[in-house]
Amino acid sequence: QVWEDVKEDLRRVVSNPLFVWHAIAVVIGLGIVGFALLRTGNDPGVGVSGIELKFRSLLDHVMGVRPRTKEFMIGHPAMILGIALLLTRRRAWGLSLIALGVLGQVSLLNTFCHIHTPLQVTAFRAFNGLVLGLIFGMVAWMIFGKPKHNN
Repeated sequence: QVWEDVKEDLRRVVSNPLFVWHAIAVVIGLGIVGFALLRTGNDPGVGVSGIELKFRSLLDHVMGVRPRTKEFMIGHPAMILGIALLLTRRRAWGLSLIALGVLGQVSLLNTFCHIHTPLQVTAFRAFNGLVLGLIFGMVAWMIFGKPKHNN
């Protein structure tokens, strides 16, 4: 019976029409993933832009230790917004954002894998990323997450 249900669900999914915006979304998503992969590692294929270097320098100057950008701008806010959406019963968006939010958690773990960096610096970097990620996540919730009330 389970296999029959799975087959029926699969038939129902593949029988839906494919819209142009679906294809555009897939291409954009693949582009983002490809760019992220090119930027990983110690010798990335894509260099850091001048604007990003200035932004990093500003964060270093203001915060003492610069948090990882992908943590506080993407991963942690996505996780917070995803959890909030799940709590308001918006399952599809919530689960998608939590899946994206895993990026922040993996990056946080990877931060502690840099054995050459003193533990205090790593802990401060992680703390800064979590605090900024929480702030960005709360702002994202205020903009995108609040349920609409019909009066």
